[in-house]
Amino acid sequence: GVPRPNAGAPGLSFLGADRWNGVAWDRAVETPSSHRAWSSFHATSRAERDEDDFTMNAGCGTLGARGAVAGTRTPAHSPITARHLGTLHRRARSSAAGEVSDERPNDAGANPVNTRPDGVEYEAALAETVRMVKLLSLASLGATIAGTPLLLELASPDLPANAKMTVSLVVDTFGAFTTGLLQWFVSPYVLKMRMVDDDTVAVTKLTLFARRYEDVFAVSSMREAETTRPLVTWESNGKLHYVEMGRVPKYLYDRLELERFDAQAQAEKYAKENEDKEDEDDDY
Repeated sequence: GVPRPNAGAPGLSFLGADRWNGVAWDRAVETPSSHRAWSSFHATSRAERDEDDFTMNAGCGTLGARGAVAGTRTPAHSPITARHLGTLHRRARSSAAGEVSDERPNDAGANPVNTRPDGVEYEAALAETVRMVKLLSLASLGATIAGTPLLLELASPDLPANAKMTVSLVVDTFGAFTTGLLQWFVSPYVLKMRMVDDDTVAVTKLTLFARRYEDVFAVSSMREAETTRPLVTWESNGKLHYVEMGRVPKYLYDRLELERFDAQAQAEKYAKENEDKEDEDDDY
């Protein structure tokens, strides 16, 4: 008998019903038509099993080769096998094409395009930000100097005058120190840079009170700075200057020969020279 919900075999005649373990079962009576249907069903199942055995034993590496590996079976009588082989061949070709297409963008990205900006004047990306930070530092210093005595008078009116003066002096000194440290850190930062003539450069920087001023120097006076302080690109006439190399226009970069101060460009150039040297050694 077969379960009633799945009784889908063609040509079966069902007579009566029994119930076992909570499942309704029908008693099937075999007829000539049902015998032919079950024979066709078993033949199809046998062909599918042969196909699965062939796929597992032969594998993708032995597609189209019959008997190449001992123990494999290639049922030539099964039409399903031929269709399955054709499908696997098409999938293999599609996968190979996909791998090639995936590698093309990587190859194209091996040679990045130079994105150095055009123009003849350099402008820093954080020019306004640096200026606002300096103004905020100056404002906080002024508020500290003016507000500390008043705060001490309101909080501790019985405190001796000498003690109040000492506390105010300590707080004000700390505020002045942080403001001076910020000025020392960002003083080399160049806001703008341009060529005055073929041999002279003009740069715009900030004073202690966040006011702009222009410094002019000769191109020949530019040299590598011998210092370990941050934000320094080169030195000229005893003054330190810093620019963002990625934002320097190509005209200024080449005219001032800034590659000598660009650590990243020097590293890339050195790596390329070593690669070319290794290729020459391989050729020999």
